[in-house]
Amino acid sequence: KEIALVKKACEITDKIFKEAIDKIHVGMKEYELSALLQYLAISNGASGMAFDTIVASGERGAMPHGRPTDKTFEEHEFITIDFGITYEGYQSDMTRTVCIGTPMPEMKKIYDIVKEAQQKGVDFIREGVTAKQVDAHVREFIHEKGYGEYFTHGLGHGMGMGEGELPLLNQRSTTVLEEHMIMSCEPGIYVPGLGGVRIEDDVLIENGVGVPLNKTQKDLICLEVK
Repeated sequence: KEIALVKKACEITDKIFKEAIDKIHVGMKEYELSALLQYLAISNGASGMAFDTIVASGERGAMPHGRPTDKTFEEHEFITIDFGITYEGYQSDMTRTVCIGTPMPEMKKIYDIVKEAQQKGVDFIREGVTAKQVDAHVREFIHEKGYGEYFTHGLGHGMGMGEGELPLLNQRSTTVLEEHMIMSCEPGIYVPGLGGVRIEDDVLIENGVGVPLNKTQKDLICLEVK
């Protein structure tokens, strides 16, 4: 039952994201997008947000936990959108990073690295490995690509009813992953003065392997300039 509720929360989150990105435009404020996500969450059946929404655009994307401000979106900028909802007491947590118009080459390079790193993490999550092994697998890949110093947080955390959920996927955690655990997988690269990219799914261990519960695409979404 708990797994079914988290899956439903993720399904609603996918729907909210799809509805929200159609409204993003040059000149829109980070605050406005955050408010829109909350409105769409409630209108789609959520009881509220799981945590304070993160919206960080342009150079502010280098802040892993950048809360929204009155900064407006500009052409060529990347926008990190990290939000989750609460549905019947259970939570979701998803991050996607999108671009308005044509991406800058270095940011597109960073995006591709994070996307590959995130998929490596999802593929490595399985019953019997330790949490720190998963973190190390992804961290080593980002390091090999030359951006190791810019991945500044743990790979993920447990999902369920809220704070303190296990397992934690970080460099210290010796937790052995087990069937039916749910955790986020959210690598990121954050370059001061340039911007940042994070991609996150909630991943369920089912039949021994990691299964992402979020269905929103992870190919870079380049929004029409409007």
